[in-house]
Amino acid sequence: MKANPSVRFLLTASILAFAGCDPSLTQDTPSAETAPAKRESQDVLPPYVFGNGVLRGMKSVNPMILINDNLLKEGIKKDRFQTELELILRSSRIPIDATSPNDLWLTIEAMKHPSLPQFIFSINLQLYKTGRFANNEFTFLTAATIWKIRWYGYCGESMIEEKLMDHTEQCAKKFANDFLAANE
Repeated sequence: MKANPSVRFLLTASILAFAGCDPSLTQDTPSAETAPAKRESQDVLPPYVFGNGVLRGMKSVNPMILINDNLLKEGIKKDRFQTELELILRSSRIPIDATSPNDLWLTIEAMKHPSLPQFIFSINLQLYKTGRFANNEFTFLTAATIWKIRWYGYCGESMIEEKLMDHTEQCAKKFANDFLAANE
């Protein structure tokens, strides 16, 4: 049975509100306190790295933007978010390099209420580290998420672009602060 879009919207907004996500900022990069226990092994393994430590030694990032079609249809411009993200990175002296193995993805998604002038939205800023490994026949390219922050919220239709820009700025500044703290 397929849920009515209006019911789905209200249910999602209600869950966000009752879960304390109005708006919420969550960071999924584990801290030392939430680290899994180290396994006992005869192998000599490098120590686990948590928190800002995952950013240590990075020389540059490659910022990329993905905005869902619902927002593009509303006139939201991808270039404006790309410019804002890059401006925050450059003003924090974080080098931007299109060939960097560190892809910083800003993903913005939203769903408009079918009959009310409201949106629910999510903003994800994730840093992926890409690498290659090979066996006897093939070389594989893989990526791992090493840093992530999310923002969820809802707002009126007339405020969607402003809210998305404000929260994008907060997420980008959090990344810049963590990057700089790890690389002082």
